[in-house]
Amino acid sequence: MNNIMLNKIGVIILIFLFIFQCGKDDIYYTGGHNGPNRITLDTPDIEPVDTLAWTKAEMDTISNAPDSMKMRLCIIDNFQDSLILRSRSKNVRPDSSDTILIALIDRMYKTVKDPENPGVGIAAPQVGINRNVIWVQRQDKTGYPFEFYLNPEILQVSAATGVYDEHCLSIPNPPVTGNVIRPYGIHVRYDRLDGKDTSEIILHSFTSRIFQHEIDHLHGVLYIDYLDTNKNMKLMHRFDIMPDKY
Repeated sequence: MNNIMLNKIGVIILIFLFIFQCGKDDIYYTGGHNGPNRITLDTPDIEPVDTLAWTKAEMDTISNAPDSMKMRLCIIDNFQDSLILRSRSKNVRPDSSDTILIALIDRMYKTVKDPENPGVGIAAPQVGINRNVIWVQRQDKTGYPFEFYLNPEILQVSAATGVYDEHCLSIPNPPVTGNVIRPYGIHVRYDRLDGKDTSEIILHSFTSRIFQHEIDHLHGVLYIDYLDTNKNMKLMHRFDIMPDKY
């Protein structure tokens, strides 16, 4: 068989393979082809993950006692508590029919109003729940009422600042004072229980400070993080939470 004949056979084979491959692609290709012969394979539906759903651990912690009872406070010198206090929290879904959310709100209030250990504000991580829920005593309103806020975030702060000796329910009997510099005023956004998104400008310095302190908790930040290095080291040693001791 001469070279000319071999070349012709080779060309015929290539043409056959090309036609076969085109036909195969036209039937089975699942990319951007929209031809009449397109066949796509059925894939099972994937249930979307509800990132705001309560975990079993959260529900157990919140529901382990009646709504009228306070919750256990997380303390920084307890290792497991410190892990919670130093973790970022996630949002909740505003829903007035959510019994777990309502129970958390009620029990947080009982905790911050505990006559034996009262506070002017509290954040959910302080009761072992890494969720964006806080209570703030509104020093800028008549009667100084406590109000809760869901998913709060600070949008803007004032240039003017002030210094105040802060304390925290989760840091009992600190060995040094906690003079913290914070902005006087803030623009804060939050959700209402009915799902309404709200924002307000707070110019009352102490109320603004409470908001900032509690929102810090939601990001795993404590007021001691604002102290100068020497004071911070003293506190860390006092609570036995230096990194080399973990």
